[in-house]
Amino acid sequence: MRDLAGVRVEVASASTGAPEPAWGDVFAYYDPSGETPTNRLFPFATIVRSDSDGAVSLAGRPDVYRLNVGVGRARFVELLGATPSSIGGPGDWDFTALDRVIPHPVYAAQAWVSVLNPSAATSDLARTLIVEACDRELRRAEKSGPKRSPQTLAESDRRTVAGWAATCVERVLPHFEAESASSQPRDAVARARAYAAGGLDTAEEIRARFAGGSAARDVSSPAAVAAARAAGQLSAVPHMGAHALGAAAYAVLARQPGQRQPRTRRRSRDPLADRPARARSSRRTTPAPTNRKQPRWSSGSRQPPDSRAARLVRRRAASPDRSDRTVGAHKRPTADDRRPSPAQA
Repeated sequence: MRDLAGVRVEVASASTGAPEPAWGDVFAYYDPSGETPTNRLFPFATIVRSDSDGAVSLAGRPDVYRLNVGVGRARFVELLGATPSSIGGPGDWDFTALDRVIPHPVYAAQAWVSVLNPSAATSDLARTLIVEACDRELRRAEKSGPKRSPQTLAESDRRTVAGWAATCVERVLPHFEAESASSQPRDAVARARAYAAGGLDTAEEIRARFAGGSAARDVSSPAAVAAARAAGQLSAVPHMGAHALGAAAYAVLARQPGQRQPRTRRRSRDPLADRPARARSSRRTTPAPTNRKQPRWSSGSRQPPDSRAARLVRRRAASPDRSDRTVGAHKRPTADDRRPSPAQA
């Protein structure tokens, strides 16, 4: 198991905090860094020489050891023809049989299998099961591990690019030192070279990455400002390797002061402030048209066709006899209106 990449093998002892009955047992963890505390890891394979886990397979047999491997549910069913949850007690399986794949006496429900004294019949299968368990732990770690940014580099790579970026920045420091006596950019280059050589701790350099961020305020020429900003980017390389590109870019600008300096524009609280003026005016206020002619309807009036006046006009055109009474119904009756008609007389 020690030959597998990323595998950490520990032997239980008093120094590891294991109980005395488990001393001498072997535990295999997947831990590529090798620095994760043991209480935060779970083994994928073990080799035990005692029944300290509550099993009864090794009782009274000091020359027998038990290999335990977590194989997963599908592999468990393939090996034993039964699901992990269907495994019963000791009466259903012979947990003392040698050189046979059997359910784990205690952790069968978690899809663990065991082999007592693997030899000719099971040695190759046991090695295969251990490799498969290690690969499964690798896939699990890749799936559940933190997502790394494409701009993030390993610590060794950050140390390498820090030395390269320090060389770029050091070439343009005279532009800054010609206008300011501050030693912040020069100190940043010295720290970057020491970091590249492995002499400084990454965590300490990450905490100190803002130490030289104010040097650009002490100078005014574009070349000096660019040199100071290059040193500021250099100080942040231990935090993220992509800052090495920023340091090199500002170093180029310092050697070509006629180029436009990149500046970060402060975002306004108004979501429309960053849009062109025409877009802002069209989105904020849409002026009403002033030269649009009002439509003339078929009746000759300017009223819409569903208005009360338009309806009255249509009724008068359709029935002249009723139109006078309909249109003039709202008027006060006169003496002529009260005069009886010849038919009433």
